[in-house]
Amino acid sequence: MPELEPSSNPHAPPRSQVVVENLRLDIQVYEGIGRPGFIITYALIIFVGSSLSSGTGMPGPIMLLTALLMLLPVSSRLKNIGRNSAWCVLLFVPIINLFVIVPCLLLPPGYQDSRKLDLPAKILAGLLVAALLAFLFWVFTALQVA
Repeated sequence: MPELEPSSNPHAPPRSQVVVENLRLDIQVYEGIGRPGFIITYALIIFVGSSLSSGTGMPGPIMLLTALLMLLPVSSRLKNIGRNSAWCVLLFVPIINLFVIVPCLLLPPGYQDSRKLDLPAKILAGLLVAALLAFLFWVFTALQVA
């Protein structure tokens, strides 16, 4: 008498687990630092640099060192979001530096691969837009008063 397979046996209990063999998960690990680490490190460098430069008689060299130290977390964060870390040099160019800092603040790890924003990125983007609109409103009301 041939043996019945479990799927063809009407009296077999239902299977609660499905065993998948040779399951391969492609989990991409991105090097560099994440968004929270970037924000903390960047703010700490700015805070320490500004407090040291205000207490000394030679603020120029300390501010230069602070500016150069800012390149480290930015280049590491750019790697994390999937961009070339050489773009961190644009931090020294006014206005264009926003095209480096804003993605570092907003984009989740591996953004170049997924092209999707996560919830914290959407919240931060909304806060940035609200701050920009509040600034523009303040400028226009200040111009009308004067």
